[in-house]
Amino acid sequence: MVRTVGQAPDWASTLDRPVYLQLLAAVQRWLAANGPGMVRGDEIRLVQPRRVIALAPIVEMVRDAPDLYVATAAALDAALAAGSDQPAAAPTTQFAPAIVEPRSAVDTDPPPVAPVEVRDSAVPTASFAAIAPRLSLRLAPAESIDDRLALDVGVPDIQAVLVETRENDVRDVTVLEATTWPARHDELLDMAIARLEQVGPDSVRVVQLAGIGEVVAIEGESVTTAAHALWVERCAGPSAQGWVVGIPDDHLVFVRSLAEPATAHQIGALAALVREEYERGLGPISPELFWFGPDRVEVLVHDASTGTVEVPARSSARAAR
Repeated sequence: MVRTVGQAPDWASTLDRPVYLQLLAAVQRWLAANGPGMVRGDEIRLVQPRRVIALAPIVEMVRDAPDLYVATAAALDAALAAGSDQPAAAPTTQFAPAIVEPRSAVDTDPPPVAPVEVRDSAVPTASFAAIAPRLSLRLAPAESIDDRLALDVGVPDIQAVLVETRENDVRDVTVLEATTWPARHDELLDMAIARLEQVGPDSVRVVQLAGIGEVVAIEGESVTTAAHALWVERCAGPSAQGWVVGIPDDHLVFVRSLAEPATAHQIGALAALVREEYERGLGPISPELFWFGPDRVEVLVHDASTGTVEVPARSSARAAR
């Protein structure tokens, strides 16, 4: 199931947004020095040492401090020194990540995803500590994955590739490279998801398109931009009927909420636009138009002869055809 919610965690519910953002930045700064790890919901999960630190008591301790960065670091240091033996919990990713790994011609079953043991050499661990805060995701056609570490996000023929974002470029992480790091593959992907949620795209704007109506355009220079399609509710608002989504290339996503009725011709015009952008865009991903529902994603069929697209029968938008 595709993740569609990007809400603040419970520990932030009593905070003003500026204080919440500053506290989150303070936690991320501490993680950069003490990780690798990630913020997941109401917890900090450290990969090495494998610990879980509850955020709610930390927030209560520091929320009124004059310097949130200093106070948060001190409180987290104290919590880490207390030596909680609670193991890191299983990932809570709502769309249940499935690891996609390369297979040989003689394989009949996918290889198991086993915990990766820390190597004797300190080099991989040191390298990972520097890379972990830069992990993110980009979407890619499933046929192009090859040896990269990828996540099945429930979108037909599209997968999310684990990447390291650097100052001037983004590079894919291979399965082989990931096996040298002191973290399980699902933990790596969970770190990337958390970072992608927090960073956000360059631009999310509502545009009026002739023959289509109101559409949310998600745009950005980074090749990770298209991955924000996984959080359509955050970008386009809630919709019990779902959303129509186009992911033509790395840098552009179209989202049409079905909370407002849409005709088959309007959706057909959006399908044609997505295909045009796919053919001329940088880093093409998919020429298809998708329906993102509450529990599944479907490819919408574009009838080129009539210029129409029918939405799934489960969506109440069928009444607006």
